[in-house]
Amino acid sequence: MHGAVLSPEESARVSTLVAQLTYGLDIDDDERLQGILESLTSVVGLTLENISRLTQLDLGDLKKALSDPADLPSEAKYMLAIRGSYLVNAANLARAR
Repeated sequence: MHGAVLSPEESARVSTLVAQLTYGLDIDDDERLQGILESLTSVVGLTLENISRLTQLDLGDLKKALSDPADLPSEAKYMLAIRGSYLVNAANLARAR
């Protein structure tokens, strides 16, 4: 019995998933938080003010997280990461396919 042949698009998605699972968990949490915010600003096009309003989080904390998250308390980083991840997921779901 042979497995199903993946389309080029499916193959690319599987490769991306494998790479993320293999290397993604080695990324420092502060760098990951910065990446979430950079994705929301550069890819999704939100401003930090938009993100602050949508997440009901402090704009100053967002600015610190983008420049130097090590200065933030763990609770603030947690809230930024959780709510920022939610926004990334919502934006990805809303994207045209």
